[in-house]
Amino acid sequence: MQDFKAGRARKHVLLAYEGVAPDLMSRFLHVVVGCGIPRYFRNAVESVVEKTSDDVLAIYNYLGPEDWSAGEASLKSIESDRVFSLFLDNQVQSATKTGSLYEAYNRAVEWAIEDYDYVNFLQADMQLMHWSAESVAEITSVFERANSGLKPTVVCISTSFDCKGKWTPEYYNENIAVDSELQAMVYQGVPMVDVGVFSLRAMRDLDLSFGGSEVDMQKNLKGIKMPRLTVPTSAFVPWPATVRDGQVESWNVVKRYPDGPLLVLRDGYPATDGRTNNWMEDWIFPNGWVTFAPYWPTDVASSKWFARRLAGLKNVGGRFFSTIDSQGNLSTSPFAATRAVPSAQHLLFSLGLAEIRSLVGFLARGLRYRYRLVSAKAKKWASRRDKLPLTDDSRRS
Repeated sequence: MQDFKAGRARKHVLLAYEGVAPDLMSRFLHVVVGCGIPRYFRNAVESVVEKTSDDVLAIYNYLGPEDWSAGEASLKSIESDRVFSLFLDNQVQSATKTGSLYEAYNRAVEWAIEDYDYVNFLQADMQLMHWSAESVAEITSVFERANSGLKPTVVCISTSFDCKGKWTPEYYNENIAVDSELQAMVYQGVPMVDVGVFSLRAMRDLDLSFGGSEVDMQKNLKGIKMPRLTVPTSAFVPWPATVRDGQVESWNVVKRYPDGPLLVLRDGYPATDGRTNNWMEDWIFPNGWVTFAPYWPTDVASSKWFARRLAGLKNVGGRFFSTIDSQGNLSTSPFAATRAVPSAQHLLFSLGLAEIRSLVGFLARGLRYRYRLVSAKAKKWASRRDKLPLTDDSRRS
């Protein structure tokens, strides 16, 4: 592991000394951005080092001095001169969930723009599961077809597995279609997401930087398409602990993980004709632990996961607390559910809190509406009263 600036400068010197031309350097930089959970950060960085021969920029948005130290310590076991590190103070932004995520992305792009063609962004609660010459060939060929004209038509290629707990097969069929020009599967009406491979040339030509929220960025990229890899390469850790408003949520989840990689890839991957979706539940399993299937890829702070889970179970079968283990074995046993990460009790407690927050929000919105309505009526009657002609009694008063 090397320092962010000094390490890159040293690599240039070594490559020049060894007679390696700049244009023969790796075209890909893999960027892992973490915050508050060193266990995820180390897991993601280690997965990229293991699966690729490319450079890795590991950026950690620390929540305080102790978290900074823990983030640094998490990388010390990674012995690789391809890993460069940068530690930033996390800035909580109440308007978005991104915190310092996009600041880290912009720093990565600034650092990479002169030496690489593509940046593969992964967040720390992800793991790189697969990377091959075929992955590189598909990415580069799609970008070359899309960006050969005067204006780029693709800035980002989605690389992650879809999971059945979030998207149903019907949604997939309705929202993903073959684009004959790009010769790729393309998400309908979605120009980018904040995890995937970005073309630095396209970003430069579009004068694009990261800011606001993912939705804000999507609104500013009209006419841009987002293909997806036929063979996905990265996966989210299902049912993860998350950081919101500068606080780690579900820390007890992290404590229950075993050592080693968090996810394991089923033997035989990839096995696809390019026309069928590689669902995460079919290929990716928890490594040495048990979790709920189908998967959910983000926090459980709202009740959205509950509604999506019910819809997912209609398609894949199973019960509400169905679980999956490291071999991909599904179980409906209540005993298996008690060993799951997160626990069944945690999910039920989170659902209860989400429903209470929803109810409080509904009541608050109703009270605000009533207040505005009464205030408007009061102003209206006051205005009418002021326009009434004065009587003898009112003159005497």
